[in-house]
Amino acid sequence: MNVDLPSAGKGSAGGSAGPSWAFVNAGLALVLLTIGPGAPASLLSASGASEAALTGSFSMYMLGTALALLFLSRLSDVIGREAGAASAVLVAIVGNSIVALSTGHTELLMIGRLAQGAATGMGLPVLSIYLIELRSPRPDMWPALIASVGAPLGIAVGAFAAGVLTETLGFSGYWIYVVVNLLLTCCLLGLLRSPSTTSRRVGGLTAFTPALSAPKGLRLLCVATGAALVSAWSIGSLYQSLGAPMAVEYLDHQGPLFAGVVVGLVIGLTTVGGPLLARTSHFNAAFCSLLMIVVGMMMMVRGLHLRSDVVFLIFSALSGISFGGATTAVLRIVVAEVPTDERSRFLTTLYLTGFIGSGLPSAVAAVAEPYVGLRVAVVGYAAFIAVLAVLAVALLTRVRRMRRDIRAHAVG
Repeated sequence: MNVDLPSAGKGSAGGSAGPSWAFVNAGLALVLLTIGPGAPASLLSASGASEAALTGSFSMYMLGTALALLFLSRLSDVIGREAGAASAVLVAIVGNSIVALSTGHTELLMIGRLAQGAATGMGLPVLSIYLIELRSPRPDMWPALIASVGAPLGIAVGAFAAGVLTETLGFSGYWIYVVVNLLLTCCLLGLLRSPSTTSRRVGGLTAFTPALSAPKGLRLLCVATGAALVSAWSIGSLYQSLGAPMAVEYLDHQGPLFAGVVVGLVIGLTTVGGPLLARTSHFNAAFCSLLMIVVGMMMMVRGLHLRSDVVFLIFSALSGISFGGATTAVLRIVVAEVPTDERSRFLTTLYLTGFIGSGLPSAVAAVAEPYVGLRVAVVGYAAFIAVLAVLAVALLTRVRRMRRDIRAHAVG
């Protein structure tokens, strides 16, 4: 059955139809939200900043993201989706401004990165849900696709744009934040005029209490989709953390260009996986993507051992496609299987699991690589991703079987 997402027409459980400009504005805000956080890596490296400053600022970004996911993700349930999204965009503007003014001031850099992380943690869940609720009459695949590729696309654009402005055009790194903040301001004004898709509720301080446990009856689905999301997102962290060393040691590419091309290839092709599997059901799309992850990881490692650029690049590209396909499929599953009033809590749990779960293996690999060697680190990392994908397939198969049994019993 290919049509697996409920209609989002007005008055439906999925939300209300919104004008096209509101949908486009929300999607643009989702991408712009992570362009600022994507820029500092290039800017700090170009300015000769210490490794400690680079690592510390990234840690503060992740801390801000985690705290916002824990304590601020349900705010939109109380104040409305458009107001919640506007709050995240406003925090992003503040964070970008602080980072732009932090040259030579490590304390300001840390504060700015913390604010950028908070904006990401606030914005990703609410903008994803808002896109889903605004989707009618657009095809059901588009909200899931934009939500799945928006964040990695923004990070990639931020890193690339910062490099072009500073190294190629000779501009100060300050200007990347000026441009992004101007665009974010336009999105903020658009969000303030966007239609409401949910009724505001009186929540008080309960909106700020962590709510991460999956609702009863959805816990197995949460574990299954969480495993799939961690497996997919870990592909990005693998290439970002070990891409350059792999290119040098295995393929004899000494400069940064090849490693940059590989990371860009993997991240860029995340946009292909969702549309490629758009005509399949949400569960089948997940199965296909996860199996492609297993094949991609196995053959990517094989290409390194053969010292073959062609094999490595082909299956790195397949990994990028499966990364996007799995993430899009997971979000389609959330839309189809999770009740509207539970989506905010479910999606928050899912995003926090994805951020922490995909970040931990990168940290472990960074610590272990000097002791065990690059080969063992790469093989172990790829094996972790593949095993998690297989586990996700098994769990999703059980979830689908349970859903069919429930429907058959209801009909009977």
